[in-house]
Amino acid sequence: MPCGNAFHELYAILESQSFDSRHHLQLQQLWFKAHYLEAEKIRGRTLGAVDKYRLRKKYPLPKTIWDGEETVYCFKEKSRNALKDCYLKNRYPTPDEKRELARRTGLTLTQVSNWFKNRRQRDRTPQQHRSVTSNSYLIY
Repeated sequence: MPCGNAFHELYAILESQSFDSRHHLQLQQLWFKAHYLEAEKIRGRTLGAVDKYRLRKKYPLPKTIWDGEETVYCFKEKSRNALKDCYLKNRYPTPDEKRELARRTGLTLTQVSNWFKNRRQRDRTPQQHRSVTSNSYLIY
């Protein structure tokens, strides 16, 4: 991995060259890993999940290594739609169905399983207003 100014040289190459789409995934991983390592070097500590999420938001992928499809929490729109479609048919897919969904979407089995678990939890939790009015005062 690059050190010092080499990070900026790597970023410049990735932003200025055209790359075949079959290499995009590896180049995307390189882009983010370089940003993580650079931040760890500056901060002098290992990054947590939130730190990495913030870096991905701060340094989005350049168009030269990205297909332009929007990602939300690391899930591409096509993957999210496939998960939602499956969920509408069956909230508790079998392990085989999850494996097939993982294969189709390019996600890991763990990501698919967690997505279903989290979605079921969100559906169980009633949407509550964050404020309650009491004696004309608004309490947050």
